[in-house]
Amino acid sequence: MSKVLIITGGSKGIGRATAQRFSEAYYRVVNLSRKPIDLAGAQQIPVDMLEQDWLAGCQSALLDAVADAEQVVLVHNAARQDGDTVADLEGDAFRDVLQINLVAPQELNRLLIPHLPEGSAILYVGSTLAEKAVSGCASYIASKHGLVGLMRSTVQDLAGRGIHSACVCPGFTDTEMLRGHINN
Repeated sequence: MSKVLIITGGSKGIGRATAQRFSEAYYRVVNLSRKPIDLAGAQQIPVDMLEQDWLAGCQSALLDAVADAEQVVLVHNAARQDGDTVADLEGDAFRDVLQINLVAPQELNRLLIPHLPEGSAILYVGSTLAEKAVSGCASYIASKHGLVGLMRSTVQDLAGRGIHSACVCPGFTDTEMLRGHINN
């Protein structure tokens, strides 16, 4: 069986650990991120999801990656977490976080859903902050709440197609992103 993992932000943190786990389960790993993944056999597609046309440059490679797959798992892991509050959050900074954390996943869904065979999955990496809030990261929290809504829409819109979807909401995990936020 040809199994493919398409993961965003798989070069470090939770994404890197996820890519490793899927590789050990004999999935062909395709990583979409700015930084390369240090995983033997993984295909790196360099992208900057902050760019409005980020998908145009990698569309062909993505479609080739899933062309003959019997199962595809799409993991929306890439995220941006800024230190901001509702009192100081500027529109452009908010749009940037939403672009990476919410808009880019949907753009990827739109491209790949028509090519996902039955038995595939779309997984969203949320956060405990998708269900609650703390001070100091308003844009991240708003985007993760939105990601849960996108997952719920995915479940409803794909009902009966044999494509699974879930949002995994890990708690505090010792990653570069968390350490950067705690140290601010």
